Amino acid sequence: MHVSADCAGTQCTFNTSANLLTPDGPIGFPGDAWARQTITLRSSNKDTWQEASYSAPAGMPREIKGSNHDNVLSRLLRSVNKVEISTTYFGGGPIERFSIEGVSTPTDWRTGQPNTKDQFIICSDIHVVWGGVNLATPPACAQTGF
Repeated sequence: MHVSADCAGTQCTFNTSANLLTPDGPIGFPGDAWARQTITLRSSNKDTWQEASYSAPAGMPREIKGSNHDNVLSRLLRSVNKVEISTTYFGGGPIERFSIEGVSTPTDWRTGQPNTKDQFIICSDIHVVWGGVNLATPPACAQTGF
């Protein structure tokens, strides 16, 4: 599981990617794979709302609720101070199929203005099953500021 984040101006961009690592380098997942990935976006300040959108797989149109692109089903769940993106993959494929990108504007609840003084945090994990293999990753996280 790979996670990265970068904040500039009033927005933070994020990327996640999952792959298998072989002696010949990283590869995607086998054709009979099924996977569930969870991404959590939050701030170091619990009074910060995340106004987020994402593309699953990366490169698809931005979503604010959910989608189904080529049997990659995703949905965005909002709470008071975090956003969760839940993605289910039916079938394997190249690494690009298991990549998600997005953007979030951390917003201060009290003022309604972008919050650029606190840290932006993204964490992700994935659970993949194929051909008798059951693989779960620990969470991978990135933290950055403006």
